[in-house]
Amino acid sequence: MRRLLSRLAPLLVAIAAFGVTWKALRVPPAEPGLRVVLDLRTDLEDDHVVYWGQHPDDFTEARSVRVRVRPDRDFQEVVFALPTDLKGFSSLRIDPGDLRGDLELRSIALRGPYKEVRFTGADILDHFKPPMMCASSYWTA
Repeated sequence: MRRLLSRLAPLLVAIAAFGVTWKALRVPPAEPGLRVVLDLRTDLEDDHVVYWGQHPDDFTEARSVRVRVRPDRDFQEVVFALPTDLKGFSSLRIDPGDLRGDLELRSIALRGPYKEVRFTGADILDHFKPPMMCASSYWTA
């Protein structure tokens, strides 16, 4: 019996070490859903809204997420969490609020559970465009 125990002890220690290491180094599951992340700097406090739909005329309050943005001299990430049950969309509208002031947009990122697509500089101008009639200051994709 002692001989069997002395032969199994290293195996049991190895299994225990593996289990502790596995639990300690385990990557937490990713957050579900899609998030639209704006990296911006602004001197205004206002509500920013992201709309989504299949066509640009699909934008409604039911398909929107509103976030209050505070003024900051440094760049800040503004995160819009889209519903987790969202199956897809082909159009995206970003409405930076109603107030006039300075707003500097450095990047727009579409962040999913395991992948991120980031638009910066000319990419923003290629994929997002202001509306033809500038009655509002929103951008569409």
